[in-house]
Amino acid sequence: ARLRPRRLPHPQFGTFLPFGNPRLVPSDRGEGWAVETGYSHAGLDPHSQPLRSPLDVLRRMPKNQEVGRTVLHGSDAVPYLRWVLPLINLGGAKSATVQDGVRLIEEAGGPEQFGRWAAAKRREWAAASTFGDTGDLSAIPASARLAFEMAVYEDAERAALEGELSALERAWAEAEGVAAIADDLLLPPTVKAKLGELKDESRGE
Repeated sequence: ARLRPRRLPHPQFGTFLPFGNPRLVPSDRGEGWAVETGYSHAGLDPHSQPLRSPLDVLRRMPKNQEVGRTVLHGSDAVPYLRWVLPLINLGGAKSATVQDGVRLIEEAGGPEQFGRWAAAKRREWAAASTFGDTGDLSAIPASARLAFEMAVYEDAERAALEGELSALERAWAEAEGVAAIADDLLLPPTVKAKLGELKDESRGE
């Protein structure tokens, strides 16, 4: 399917405009997997640049052909996958496919391990496919594509949750500090009781 162009972050170019079908490939870097894709523009967003000549108007128009290819390794590929996988998986999935996707994530060892696991399974999937070993994400089993989509979103949610927990830990530390100060102050019993309640709430008691 032809994907709607959207400018996305890139670790080297700043931003890039993906083009064509993404391919899952192994990586020699720590995370062990990567996504290769074409692009029609890479670098600064032309829409953010001032118009100095009529040619600048043409530069802002989306290009309809591939001008280069890039490889996004591991976590660098996540923003791209969070955009492209819902488009590839467009149309939803049957409950059996969802269950198979969950099972594949468990088999991989969790969402953070799914990319490495899927890259290693590519040849096995290709052997059972009529498309051959293209590596295209659109050509791997539907349950695996759905699992990949769930994995990149679940991993993002986990990271967000870790951030929330860090903030909560800071709140706990602040509550401890306030309580310690309160113990040294001649505060009315009602105020001390309220501070104690807030401290207990921050601990989830």
